[in-house]
Amino acid sequence: MNNKEIYRFTTILDAIEDSDIMDDYYKFINCCIKFAQKKIIPISNYAEYLEKLIQFSICFLNGKIDAKTLNQSINRAYQEKPIYHSDYDEKILNVILYLTNDDFLSNFTPKDQQDTHLSYFLNLLYEIQNNLILCEEFYYFIISTYNYD
Repeated sequence: MNNKEIYRFTTILDAIEDSDIMDDYYKFINCCIKFAQKKIIPISNYAEYLEKLIQFSICFLNGKIDAKTLNQSINRAYQEKPIYHSDYDEKILNVILYLTNDDFLSNFTPKDQQDTHLSYFLNLLYEIQNNLILCEEFYYFIISTYNYD
């Protein structure tokens, strides 16, 4: 990222962190998942596989599976992953895998994690196209999806 992008990235990060959505982590996580389903998964060549992964997160959030089952399911599914022929699809997979991380889903921050979950998520969005377009789309998605009174 160049200096201008770093400034814009930080502005987006701060705006989301200061928004009301961060007061309800469950709502935030659901927003991340919905955004991935609408904007990230469709741009992959492996949408069906990625949607399967996201469904494990949804089951975890709905209490249908626990963290151990989530991790086992993701590990098993990862073994079946398609062979990616581009860095682009690998970067999309990284976003989806982050959305299946039980620490992220539970709002648990490990001691060795330097940045917020949101910061990591935005950075993964940036890496897909090496620009801020998806980060900005995520910000606008939050604004348009949720009312902040």
